[in-house]
Amino acid sequence: MAQLPDGFLNPLILALAPDALGRPKAQSAVNAHLGLLQEARGCGHTFDDIAKALEGGGVRGRDGGVMSAKSLRKMVERAEKAREKALKEAAVAPSAAVHGFWSKPGAVLPRPFEAAVNPASQPPAGGSSLSGTDIGKLKQIFAEAKANKSIAASLK
Repeated sequence: MAQLPDGFLNPLILALAPDALGRPKAQSAVNAHLGLLQEARGCGHTFDDIAKALEGGGVRGRDGGVMSAKSLRKMVERAEKAREKALKEAAVAPSAAVHGFWSKPGAVLPRPFEAAVNPASQPPAGGSSLSGTDIGKLKQIFAEAKANKSIAASLK
């Protein structure tokens, strides 16, 4: 198979580049760039071609050695399974996938029609669900913090 075009895998190569904390997890980079790898495979490139291109870009495996085509294939398979699972879960329960500041995990969010009919089913305009008591407590905390800051400034 022909060589991959120059720069085609650069986003993945950059995602796999070591930083101050060390080498990033290859699986998370493959998950994030699955479309790029699928595009390369769709153009007829093998995992060997892709692994060689990654090696040319300086990408190393978990142990610091060259990333093999077999390990790359396994990571792509895991990423595809994870994406399929996520899409299946989103199709089954779309409301469970959306969480706002005011919603609880697993809560069924109101439908737009219900919100139009019953405005009380929506969060307040600012997106906050704080009660008047909570807001009062927050104001008190901020006032105390401001007072403490002014005391500290006068001691300097």
